[in-house]
Amino acid sequence: MPHTSPEASLLKSTAGFGCIFAYNTTAYTGNFFCVQAMEDCVFSKFNSSNMENSAIIASSGVILPAGLSIAADFTEITLATGKAIIYKH
Repeated sequence: MPHTSPEASLLKSTAGFGCIFAYNTTAYTGNFFCVQAMEDCVFSKFNSSNMENSAIIASSGVILPAGLSIAADFTEITLATGKAIIYKH
């Protein structure tokens, strides 16, 4: 369950819960709140508990350009190409 206190919000904004440098096709599962592209990214899995139609991002080959981020509650992220930082809840 994601942390929701004011203190947790501060920790999230400073990556206090940690992050993952995703650089290959490993499946990352857990509670994440943000994906930031370090290179142009294409996803093979992109599941969110609070983003409608999030799976379409992977199935349609949408590119997340380098430098951009998507914020939502993510439960599973797998890269097809690119590199990204995935921030933990």
